[in-house]
Amino acid sequence: MARAVFLPARLKDRQLLPANDQSTAKFYTVPSFVPRWGWAEFWIAIRCFFGGRLIAGHHSGRLCELVQTEIGLPYAVTVNRARYAIQLALEAMEIGPGGEVIVPSYVCDAVLEPIRNVGATPVFAEVGPDLHLTVETVRRAITHDTRAVIVPHLFGNVAPIDEIEELLRGTNIRLIDDAAQAFGARCAGRLVGTFGACGVLALGPGKSLAGPAGGILVTRDRALYERASSNDFPRENRLSVIRRLGAFWVWFRFRRFFLGFKGFSDRALPQGGKSGDRPAQMSNLDAMIALRQVKTWERSAKRRRRIAKDVLDAMQSGAVGCISDLSSSGLVLRLVFLVPSGGDTAARALRSLEEAGIEARSGYEPLHRTPRATRLELPQTESLARRVLLLPLSDRLLTSRRRRRALERFSRRYWPPEK
Repeated sequence: MARAVFLPARLKDRQLLPANDQSTAKFYTVPSFVPRWGWAEFWIAIRCFFGGRLIAGHHSGRLCELVQTEIGLPYAVTVNRARYAIQLALEAMEIGPGGEVIVPSYVCDAVLEPIRNVGATPVFAEVGPDLHLTVETVRRAITHDTRAVIVPHLFGNVAPIDEIEELLRGTNIRLIDDAAQAFGARCAGRLVGTFGACGVLALGPGKSLAGPAGGILVTRDRALYERASSNDFPRENRLSVIRRLGAFWVWFRFRRFFLGFKGFSDRALPQGGKSGDRPAQMSNLDAMIALRQVKTWERSAKRRRRIAKDVLDAMQSGAVGCISDLSSSGLVLRLVFLVPSGGDTAARALRSLEEAGIEARSGYEPLHRTPRATRLELPQTESLARRVLLLPLSDRLLTSRRRRRALERFSRRYWPPEK
């Protein structure tokens, strides 16, 4: 029985599965980061494994063609990670030592790796009330050494990238539209990923394109595309791809059943070597999964939007604190709440929801506070980060009286109904 549950630690790749970093020995009835994978994804894996097409195949090319059609850009390049798609872009723009790249302090730390890999310096900017860069925060961060601005769109919401694009127009500062968490969302009527010099799409846990890993660089700039696609990347190791796929099924698709054992496996079994820690070609398996995700993203987005509206209806006054975009322009990957300032942080609410079996999250730690960052004061980012609470989207939130009560308590505590 133990062999069926306590998987080797090498299946848990911290580089590839950052949402799984935190050790826990708790089962959740409503876990986070659970993709809607089913028989289609299972058969893709079986066909690739037994057909000898895990690594090599023609599906990466088919994926590029489909993405080009979906977003209306003529060029696309696939790689094994979204961070390396950013690195490809920076290299193609000839951004290196001495150059500065502006990024929001509130974002996944994976965005720093490609900047440092090319020798450039990340410059952290404040975020606005919606947790994104704004025209004003970008303007304040620009120096004479600024070479690029990376604008991520978080949790399915969109940043005001149209305004930032206008700000940078006519300058020598390049704009990278990081749509890793927002494929299919729109800003000013345009799909995100299509702004600026190039865009970045991604597969991963908790993304609109759910998959083990993968990145896609998209652009309308032929010269940039030719430089980016001229890299002769190696293929990924077959065993690494198998391990990553197994980890995704266990720690994400079936997270509800296995996560309670993770604390034990982290202590009892040695951590395996990292895989995928260098740029490589996207595997045929990841490309096949990405193809399915691109074809089904709209149906998945509608389902998440329906669940989000049902949950907010049940929470009543709690909807006041939700900053998720439930319109057809957004994607609502998770319900994002900002608890009121001047009182409790989100930590107390997290504990209360956890007791009801709901795996809520607190979001990102501001990057300007990490050990390698230059000492910097970004008070608004720090204040917002303490107030963020991310609620998973699942029908199961409303199928239990205990979970409903937990949501109602959370709502009433921070946003009391008017008398």
